[in-house]
Parts: sequence; C-alpha cells; structure tokens
Amino acid sequence: LGTCANVSVPLIDAVYLVYQLHDGQISAVSHVYDRGVELVVNATADYSNYANLIAATITPGRYATCLALGLIRLGAKADGVVTVTANGAVSNGLIATVASGTFFSDTASCVHYLLTRSSANVVVDFGSVAVVQSAQSAAIGYFIGPDESKTLRQAIDELTNGILAFAGFRRDRTFDMGLIALPGTVP
Repeated sequence: LGTCANVSVPLIDAVYLVYQLHDGQISAVSHVYDRGVELVVNATADYSNYANLIAATITPGRYATCLALGLIRLGAKADGVVTVTANGAVSNGLIATVASGTFFSDTASCVHYLLTRSSANVVVDFGSVAVVQSAQSAAIGYFIGPDESKTLRQAIDELTNGILAFAGFRRDRTFDMGLIALPGTVP
C-alpha cells in the first residue's frame, strides 16, 4: 500500500518468470532490480491481462507489467533476488474520499482499503476516515511480504501507530478511527 521501495516479490510462475507485487490492481512500477541491477522497462510496458503478459516477447534485461493484476514479468531468469519499487493499490471504489481507480498513499485510506478487502459486513464511519485523512495526509509505504502472516488487526495497528492514531470498533459495531491529540500546554 502506498509507495513501497525495494521490496522482495515472490515468483509465482517459474515458466514465464512472473512475479506478484499485489493481489489486485496497482498504480505503477517505477524500478525493478535483479540482484541490485536495475532492469529496463520493455518496449510495451504494460499488458491488460495475464494471457497477454505471458504471450509477450520481453528482451533479457527488461521487464513488463500487468498493473491490472499487480504482476511483473522478466525477460530472463533472475540472477538473484528480485526487488521492486512500486506505487501500490488503487481504490476499489469503496474508500472514503478516494475515487475508484485512484492511487492512494495516506494511512487512513490504507486502513479503509484493508477493511473493504477483508469483509463485506464492516460498517465504517466514513467521517472519521475523512477527518484522519485530512489531518494526516502524509504518504506512506506499507508492504506485507510473502513470508509474513499478519492479521488485519496487526496491520491496522502498525499503520495507525505510525501516525499516533487509534482505530477499532465502537459498541454499535461501527469501525471508527481518530488521531490522539497531544496536550498543547503543560498544566
């Protein structure tokens, strides 16, 4: 979520050298490295679906993307660890104040996105998300690696702790979030 720099991505198709950055649509891939050596984007940079991506001819030393599915494909077998710098998820149309298909990188939108991806039965106080987004709109990068196993609660806590915020469910089962205000003066 947000802009993540130099993250290791898993190989999901060894035959076609396809790596997965995200389990959905992403905004952009700005750099791909193989063992620290930057690869060049292919002449046709992005393909609309998996079939087109694996059918493409990609020159060794280059890569292509399928942003719609969060994938990259290399032109030759990697010599080492493949790392990527990318702008992550785009809005699924359910995030408060973020239009569908738009890249987002603030904490409140990232938390709301995770909630919308996790359960259709979560009622969210959109006003609280908008207030936190307005007050703390700094761009972040949050990546959960392929070998990590985090609960939704753990991810939300990590995100909100970074901006001194709280998030959770009220007694009426509505998800709420807000910023913790520091005292302005010493009594």
